[in-house]
Amino acid sequence: MIPEGGPGYTLYTAYSGVVLVAGGSGISYATSVLDDILQKHAAGKSNVRVIEVVWSIADPGKQRTGCSSGSV
Repeated sequence: MIPEGGPGYTLYTAYSGVVLVAGGSGISYATSVLDDILQKHAAGKSNVRVIEVVWSIADPGKQRTGCSSGSV
């Protein structure tokens, strides 16, 4: 991922597989790319068949899920 300056002219949907790697709050950018890929797939405009997302955070136990019930 290249948050400084964005992905340029990368056409993610031209590939059969995509790996999105993000650290910390960079997951927001990765989810935006993921959303774009899924929308293009639904419209039949994507070659992507496999997507892997890797998210690295400092301490997973301290991350808030946003679920009030505590279950995910």
